[in-house]
Amino acid sequence: MPRYIDADALLAKLNEEKIPYDSDINYFICHAPTADVAEMVRCEDCKFRKIEFGWNGERYKMCANTDYPTDDDAYCSYGERREDEIQGKK
Repeated sequence: MPRYIDADALLAKLNEEKIPYDSDINYFICHAPTADVAEMVRCEDCKFRKIEFGWNGERYKMCANTDYPTDDDAYCSYGERREDEIQGKK
C-alpha cells in the first residue's frame, strides 16, 4: 500500500534537525513526484455531524446530509471539516 507524506513537514523536520538544504536528500524530496490525493474528513470532524436524542433519552450521532447514524471514524464524499477544527478550537 502506498504511503503519502507531507513534503513541507518533512523538510521542516530536516531543517529542525540541522540537516543542510544542499544535501541530496532535500533535493530528492523537493523533486519527488506528487500523488493526486484529497484530504478525507471523518464524521467526528464533519460540519454536518449532529447529536440527537432518541425517545429513550440515548444520544445518537447523526449526519445532517443523509439523516443516518454515524460512527466517529466513518466518512463519506459529502464530508466538510468544521470551521472550529480549522482554527484549532475543537
